[in-house]
Formats: sequence, structure tokens, C-alpha cells
Amino acid sequence: MWMRLKNFMEEVMIARKRRIGKRPILDPKTQKLIASEYQECKAFWQYAIEAGFHDDLVKNANERKENDSWFINALFAIGFRKGLPDYHYICANQTYHGLWIEMKRMDERGKKTKSEQDEWIARLLKKGHYASYAYGCEDAIRIYKDYVNNRI
Repeated sequence: MWMRLKNFMEEVMIARKRRIGKRPILDPKTQKLIASEYQECKAFWQYAIEAGFHDDLVKNANERKENDSWFINALFAIGFRKGLPDYHYICANQTYHGLWIEMKRMDERGKKTKSEQDEWIARLLKKGHYASYAYGCEDAIRIYKDYVNNRI
């Protein structure tokens, strides 16, 4: 039993390191480090805790179907949906039923987005939710503040 659990945890950690253990990248133009998506998400979560809205903020799983792990396949078997935005703020404002944020690295602005993510954002907007891409933690905070202050 212990060996199975140990092997499972090792497999999970390897998958996580492959996905979220990415280090900042160096921008070739500015020679500055750019935070990974994971680091941007971590900073946004810290802000949510400090601002006191973390109990109403849900982080969705971010696993790729291309990963052949049995665990990832099991997530898809029980309803995991590819492309669903990273964060869901469950409170309504005066216009929308909820807020959905798809986090991207700061240097990804203007680059092509994934079709599954575009489809989810369009679908959520059609259903009365506000859904948007955020390019970095500061952009996510701005979107959150605009949403709760009914500027969106």
C-alpha cells in the first residue's frame, strides 16, 4: 500500500514539475526576467488572501490531456473540461453572474490563444458571466477590481 501511494505521489510531482515548476524566462528584447504563469497565479492568490476574497475565488485544475498520466486521464473521465479559465470568482456584480479569469504570462499579450480557451470565454460571456484573459497578476487584480466596482 505504502509503495503504491509513494509511486503515485512521485508521478504527481513529476507531472507538476513539468507543468508548474517552470522558472521565469528571460525576455530577449529587454533582458528582464518574465514570471511564469504559475508565479503570476501564485501572486494573484496571495493578493486574494490579503484582500479577503479568497473564499469566493475558485482555482480550476490546469492539466493537459496530452499528459499520459492515469491521474490526468481520470480527471477527464469524471468531467474535467479542457480550456476552462483558471479562476472563477463566484459573486455576481450588477451586470454579470460571475467572473472568470484565464491567466497568461505578461509577455503573451498579443500572441495566439488556445481555441478551447477562446470557446469557453465566448460561451461564458453568452451565459451572462464576465470572462477575460489576464496578462499577469496586476492585470488580473485590475480586472477583479473593475468587476467588483461594477466598471465592467
